Amino acid sequence: MRPRAKTSRRLELLEATRRVARTHGLRTVNLQQVATEAGVSSAAVLYYFKTKDELIENALDAVLDEYYRNRVELVKDLYEPRTRLMTLIVAGFRPEARDDLRILLESVSRLHVDPRFQTKHLLIVERQLGLYQTTIEIGTAMQVFRPRPDSTTVARNLLALEDAYSLYPLVGMDLTSEQSIRNVVSYAELALDVDLADLLNSML
Repeated sequence: MRPRAKTSRRLELLEATRRVARTHGLRTVNLQQVATEAGVSSAAVLYYFKTKDELIENALDAVLDEYYRNRVELVKDLYEPRTRLMTLIVAGFRPEARDDLRILLESVSRLHVDPRFQTKHLLIVERQLGLYQTTIEIGTAMQVFRPRPDSTTVARNLLALEDAYSLYPLVGMDLTSEQSIRNVVSYAELALDVDLADLLNSML
């Protein structure tokens, strides 16, 4: 098979794995489910990925990479600090981001049995922190933000709040995306001494 066609089929199988994991959970994904979702045989899946573990690991890599790249794409042309910050916050609560959160959380549960996942999660956390921290530091230099704690602490708290509020609906807490965003923004306003009300209302 030509390299380009092989790459395309691998991507199709990874996307099928992702859809199955969103519905059934990462732990219960099996080759037959993925094959059925992709419209191929189980043997065909094993042609592109030697084992189920290899398939799952590659699927997780794709989710983590896209989770970060989507945010980069959203803010790459945004230079006004308040708009950039609000875009990052709202991005964490998009429907597709919540769909993938289940996959990410389940992979966290495997850290104690597979250290490879620890490295992957550390990388995505550091990348997301970098987006928040860079935005805060740019806004501070432009005198738009006046951080109460240091920029690193604010960035970590924003990401921690985002993760926590994304988790709540998964455990049955009745909380909408809009409520979650408003709560995270309220912290950002206090921590950065900035008014985000106009942007909040326009983005929701």
